[in-house]
Amino acid sequence: MFVYKLEYEGLVLYVGKTKVMRNRYYKHCSRKNHSCGTRDIPLDMPWTMVLLEECEDVLGASREQYYYDTLKPLYNIKRPGQTQKEYK
Repeated sequence: MFVYKLEYEGLVLYVGKTKVMRNRYYKHCSRKNHSCGTRDIPLDMPWTMVLLEECEDVLGASREQYYYDTLKPLYNIKRPGQTQKEYK
């Protein structure tokens, strides 16, 4: 599991986790069918995807939560681990 951030000029825009970095990168770039919040990042903002940590799958959620709490990203719609029901 990979925990990563999207950033632009020192601003942390988004924190997430994925099993395949390349696929997740392209999904963020496509800006389609996104409920994570990255579709709200301005189109002219050339963000970069930065690996924060590689960890075992079972630790992925807790490590994502740690970075979410520490870095306070601007565009995450839901906090890590939050269900759709909790979000509403």
